[in-house]
Amino acid sequence: MKTLPTLLLFFALGISLMANSQDEVLRFGIDTKNTRSKKATYSLVDSKTKDFAFLILDRNQIHANLFNADFKAVSKFTFDAPKRKYLEPLAYSIKDSNYNLLYANGGFSKFIVVTVDFLNKKTTTTEFNFDIDKELYIDTVVHDNNLYLLTSDKTSIIIRTLTENNNLKKVSTFEVNKNSKNNKLYNSRPDFWGYFWLQIRESNITKIDHRIPISIEQASTPNKLYKFKDNLVLSFEDEENGTLVYTIDLNTLFISESSFLYPKGKIDDFKKFNSFIYEDRIFQLASSRKEMSFQIKDLDATILKEFYVTKEDSITFKNGPIVQEGQTYLPFQNRRELEASSKYLRKISSGDIGLSILKNDNLYEIILGGYKQVQSAGFGIGFGGNNLAFNTGTGTFVPIFNPTFYNYNSFSSTKATFFETVLTENFEHVKKEFEPSINDCIDDYMVDYKGITAEDLFFVDETPYYTYINLKKKEFVLVDFRNCNNKN
Repeated sequence: MKTLPTLLLFFALGISLMANSQDEVLRFGIDTKNTRSKKATYSLVDSKTKDFAFLILDRNQIHANLFNADFKAVSKFTFDAPKRKYLEPLAYSIKDSNYNLLYANGGFSKFIVVTVDFLNKKTTTTEFNFDIDKELYIDTVVHDNNLYLLTSDKTSIIIRTLTENNNLKKVSTFEVNKNSKNNKLYNSRPDFWGYFWLQIRESNITKIDHRIPISIEQASTPNKLYKFKDNLVLSFEDEENGTLVYTIDLNTLFISESSFLYPKGKIDDFKKFNSFIYEDRIFQLASSRKEMSFQIKDLDATILKEFYVTKEDSITFKNGPIVQEGQTYLPFQNRRELEASSKYLRKISSGDIGLSILKNDNLYEIILGGYKQVQSAGFGIGFGGNNLAFNTGTGTFVPIFNPTFYNYNSFSSTKATFFETVLTENFEHVKKEFEPSINDCIDDYMVDYKGITAEDLFFVDETPYYTYINLKKKEFVLVDFRNCNNKN
């Protein structure tokens, strides 16, 4: 007969296992013939019913699985994947039981819509010759089960929607940077990439998901795209006019425009500028080798708080050391700590500066720093700043289906200098460490896992979900990470 302490031990162990398994909300087997090949998951969520559709790309086939909001199986079947000339799906729209995926070829001269009909367990493909011609692909956005395609013609942003007849219809056009001398919509390659890249036109707008940590490399990009509930927000950094902000109401397609002047230097003119928008606040950073200003404003451009530092000052509002990560002159060392503010200002002002904001328990967790591109001899790593990823197999840049997972997976940079700070909702400095982020929770969860593929990270409302396939067990797993920061 088991003693009471033994029974209590088993009871405690059972409760622990139950608590851990509560985060795992779905697990099912996949019928794959090859357990060595990498796979991809496209997670599609019906914003009205909260149904989950998972499309698993398995070489030349796609396994389609539909679950309701309670994670009960509704439908599943397998169909042939589109031809290889079509890249990853750009995005999707949903109408009843039909999930419509928009694909484009490498030159964006041909588009197809693959309609996945879960009710009748079949697919149909609609091909149409819609050529964006001289326009440049920027991104796609899914809102309220509708798909919006954003392109640019150098001076304007064009918005199209996917109609019920599976066509792209122009619904809005607005001019950007009309008061600026410089074009901010197209990106140019650094000189060291050479003539090989001269034919590549690349969007200079980076999609930011404010719900997960953003690396300094991504935060340092000058032009950003955010989505806050019903609003799409585009921001452009312009040295003459400050941060230019365009807010698009996706329900009405009404567009409002505003601008926020940069902080002024007290010693000399600032040389570098950047910003980060978090809901109804804009955070602006300006620096030179002599001084730095960090301002927080509301959307009426009223300054709510300013932190100012010169090269002779100590940075009183930092939590922890100034850190430099990436390549250093010392072998086998990719992280070192800096003491002097002068070194921090010199290093961030020699590259691109940036800041990222994450809100946790009503506190703002902020990273302030800069990033410098260091030439690499290889071509295996793509640029992580924009909404395209470099495919080393094809030698081309391809659109990213889910930038949320790409932001999580790209949390690294070549050479970044930064420090962390924590502010209250009233922007008072608090001495505390950052709370574990969703990145930390996923890394801790997956630390002992091997043979994992088809990872994805997405949100339903404010709940983060993470998917992966265990190739050894041929299982698809969905994990709910809403309790990531629970303090037990």
